[in-house]
Amino acid sequence: MVVSLQAKCNRKKQLTADKSWSYYCACLIHVVTMNAQIITSFEKKIFADHTPLPDFRAGDTVRVYYKLKEGSGAKSRFRLQPFEGVVLRRRRGTAGSSFTVRKISAGGIGVERVFPCYSTYIDKITVLHRGKVRRARLYYLRQRSGKAARIKSRYIEDARKSTARKT
Repeated sequence: MVVSLQAKCNRKKQLTADKSWSYYCACLIHVVTMNAQIITSFEKKIFADHTPLPDFRAGDTVRVYYKLKEGSGAKSRFRLQPFEGVVLRRRRGTAGSSFTVRKISAGGIGVERVFPCYSTYIDKITVLHRGKVRRARLYYLRQRSGKAARIKSRYIEDARKSTARKT
């Protein structure tokens, strides 16, 4: 679509006087935004019955239970494999939303995995710790290791603990 728009930009002098170039661009933008609105409303209807994800953001430590298929044919079965790590980023949206989790495996090797939010293979997600960060994308953790890669925790009081202290 970009190529066709550039070709039309080169031919803008060919447009008639009653339809100016700015009017043409405004109409084109209107059509593109209308198509995007139709697509997002359609995706919202499709994903309305999907179980909502827990509230987490970049810096939180999560455990994702992912379904893995073992075997093939009639003897195939699914098992749950937990993947625990720090959320590096979360892409919001409807169908294309995803989140990236990074963990340090044996030998100190970092492993990142991108999970689609609306995947049928995600069984559940549990938030283990809340991280206190000032960034939405924590790509700087890739270069850090050991204590330098730690994230401070955000302490969120539980309603039961707060009432227990008051009494």
